[in-house]
Amino acid sequence: MTIETKETIEGLAPIVGSAMCATATGSKTIYLSGQVGTKADGTMSGDTLAAQTEQAFRNIVTALAANGATVADVAKITFYVVDWSPEKLDGLFEGAIAALGEGLAVTATTLVGVQALFEPEWLIEIDVTAVVD
Repeated sequence: MTIETKETIEGLAPIVGSAMCATATGSKTIYLSGQVGTKADGTMSGDTLAAQTEQAFRNIVTALAANGATVADVAKITFYVVDWSPEKLDGLFEGAIAALGEGLAVTATTLVGVQALFEPEWLIEIDVTAVVD
């Protein structure tokens, strides 16, 4: 599997913290449903964005591994954050780094601010698309 990212594309304004696009080649595409801050036993990992982001990424790692993939195979990430404001970016990065270290490659990314998610205690939901050979 190969993922080629383009940080910039001539004629488009740059994006901070994301690749402009990712081109993935491989024989299997994994569309992972949105993951939240719920642990395997069904309890919440905490009530902060950082804690829930960390658990959501841990869930993503587990689901990818069950499908023969790693975070290095992720071509697209979508974040859904309740009551988004730029001040929440620190909690988002804190949780991601706690779960992955520096292991999350910059790839095509979308962040969507939402009013609410399926359960009222959920602060974030993350879905990914990965491609493996």
